[in-house]
Order: sequence, then structure tokens, then C-alpha cells
Amino acid sequence: MILTTREINSWIDSVGQTFYPIVSRRSWKILRYLDPNWSGLYMPILRLALHVWASEPTINTTITSQKPGGAEPRLIINDSTTPLPPLSTLANGYKAHYAQIRSLVPADRLLEWTPADGWEPLCRHLGVDVPEDVKGRPFIRTNPAQDTNALLGDVLAFRWIVCAVKVGRGVGRVVLGSVVVGVAWWLVRG
Repeated sequence: MILTTREINSWIDSVGQTFYPIVSRRSWKILRYLDPNWSGLYMPILRLALHVWASEPTINTTITSQKPGGAEPRLIINDSTTPLPPLSTLANGYKAHYAQIRSLVPADRLLEWTPADGWEPLCRHLGVDVPEDVKGRPFIRTNPAQDTNALLGDVLAFRWIVCAVKVGRGVGRVVLGSVVVGVAWWLVRG
């Protein structure tokens, strides 16, 4: 087991710059209804994660079935009125998460690691040699807050495009159907 560690205040700052602004966007509330199978699940799960990270899972969650007979269980998260937990509460969840992992995984099977530690301890724990092309090079660092925000902004834009295409198809069918009915009426009357 690899437990990636991070300085707690840095993590809280990052969450405050990424997840909080993302889940607070008003457009998700509209997309939730237009795009229930993706946006309708994605944002509530992100909101639930924030509550779990704050050690206060106060969102009402239930598992229900989409089809009779229980063929497709589906997680329903009702988060429409639950305010986001204050950033200050995330430290408790962070500490609780790491304590839980440490209590569940034997010390000899657990590597507590940060990218600053580099490749050597990671590869040693995995029982593999450090690849030649990365020896002596620092571990790749990605996922700065601005990249995360840009990515999720792109996801939001893409979901709006998907919804517009769906609506466009529906409108196109109505228009085409109206034209066919109009032509048929014209032919019958003519």
C-alpha cells in the first residue's frame, strides 16, 4: 500500500482553490437536470467527498434501484440543501483518513511517500528497479490548482455541449416531423 502524504495546510489550500469553487458553480445545478446520468452524479459525489474529508458525512445518501427487480443499483445523493463544510474542518478529516490507513495496513506493507521522495523508495517498495530513463531525475509533479480548475472547466463546457446536442436533436426531430406532416397535409389537400 502506498500512502501519498502531503503537508496538511498545502492540501487544504489546494482543496479551497479547486473543489470549493468547482462545486459552487451555479451551472452545475442546471446541468444536474439536463444531464442526470453524468452531471447529476458527478457533482454530488464531489460534494460528498468534501463532507467525508471533513469527517462529517451529513449528506443524505441512499442506494436505490433504477429498474424493477434491483437490476441496476444506483447511488442517489441528495445534496441540494446541504452547505459545504468549512475549509477549517478538513484538517480533522485529513488526519482521520491517515490514521485509519495506518491502523488498517501493517507497517511493513505501507509506504508513506511524497513525490519529493523520488523514484527510489517507490520502486523499492514495489519491488522493481528504478527505470533507466528516470534515474536521477525528480519525480514528475503535476496537478497544480490552475490545471485542475482548467480541466474541470473544460469538463463543464463539454457537458453543456452534450446537453445542447441532445436538445438540438430533439428540436431537429420536432422540426423534421413538422415538415413531414406539413408536406403530407399539402399533398393530401393538393
